[in-house]
Amino acid sequence: MPGVNKGQIDPRVLTTVKDLELKARVLVEGLYIGLHDSPLYGYSPEFADHRQYYQGDDLRGLDWKVYARTDRYVIKRYKMESDMRVMILLDSSASMGYGSGDNITKLDYGIHLAAALSHLIIHQNDRSGLVLFDDEIRTFMPARGGVPHLRQMLHHLQTTEPGARTSIVDICHQAASRLSGRGLVVLISDFLDPNYEQLSDCFSHFRFARYDVIVMHLLDPAEIDFSFQQIQNFRDLETGEELVVEPETFRSTYTERVQKFRDSVESQCLKAHIDYEFVRTSQPLERVLFQYLSKRAKHSLR
Repeated sequence: MPGVNKGQIDPRVLTTVKDLELKARVLVEGLYIGLHDSPLYGYSPEFADHRQYYQGDDLRGLDWKVYARTDRYVIKRYKMESDMRVMILLDSSASMGYGSGDNITKLDYGIHLAAALSHLIIHQNDRSGLVLFDDEIRTFMPARGGVPHLRQMLHHLQTTEPGARTSIVDICHQAASRLSGRGLVVLISDFLDPNYEQLSDCFSHFRFARYDVIVMHLLDPAEIDFSFQQIQNFRDLETGEELVVEPETFRSTYTERVQKFRDSVESQCLKAHIDYEFVRTSQPLERVLFQYLSKRAKHSLR
């Protein structure tokens, strides 16, 4: 993929850094480096206004004419950056606590992704909000701007732990009913909800609330490929139910069911005119951020 092959960071490396704000900044700066050779660099040429320069912003966006007149560093802001509300909904249910082998858990991956998105959104002078949920909404932060708000979001992200069972369909309805204005929802989840076939209804609820939606469907590589050879005992992280199988015999049935599940989530997104992005938790986060920007640009032109 163009623009995201430079300086990519293995998600596992991020676990060695404790400061989530630093992680978010590193990811966003890595994204900017990749964007220099991307078709998205300078993707929105229609000038809107200026915003304050922040450390880490691309220097090629500085307006030197304004600096010459005012001695102030400002960045040219384009229409795509103009005051968008972006609500990030992160599934923090028990199933998100799974990570195979050396891979980080789905929740850790989602936390890093949500932190980087929040940093990117707020430093574009847009407004970002946060919803953390399992079978209930655990945290609801309305979309706001500013560094203090960003740091409060990062604190909630850094302290979240895998919770109870997933009730994503009910939660999406609840969240949609609490949204105001219009904007964009970024929904990050593994969608391992027994009621996943009812997703299109709650997706439509977001659209009724005048919010576009980008779905980030996270799964661990082992959940996709069933790369188990010796293990025979499996336990559901949310229900505690245990299952004993012979891996080689079970693999074909399992992968067929997982593909059916993935196809169902994606088709419901398409039915509701929702952008769908499938994400393996082994892939670099900058790649997923790039996909967000691609879809964000499209929504801004609607």
